[in-house]
Amino acid sequence: MLFVFDELSSLMDPIWPSIGQGVGSETRTRDRRIEENVEKEEEDEEEEEEKEEKEEEDEDKEEEEEEEEEEEEEEEEEKDEDEEEERKRKGKVF
Repeated sequence: MLFVFDELSSLMDPIWPSIGQGVGSETRTRDRRIEENVEKEEEDEEEEEEKEEKEEEDEDKEEEEEEEEEEEEEEEEEKDEDEEEERKRKGKVF
């Protein structure tokens, strides 16, 4: 009966070595390395997302500044045109 259980357990979970084969520091080291790699990948993904967000924010700021500059230029042009029209009107009246 013990033999059958031993065989079934080895078939069901072939990844884990049987008792007495040294489930020791090698497994713990491997598990720790896997865990560290996963953590590093997650951190890298977070950093990449933060970079992308920052780039998008920078692009948005640049676009806003450009729009503001264009609006200011348009306002100045309109103001200049209005002043010219006033001068022309005053010139015709007098």
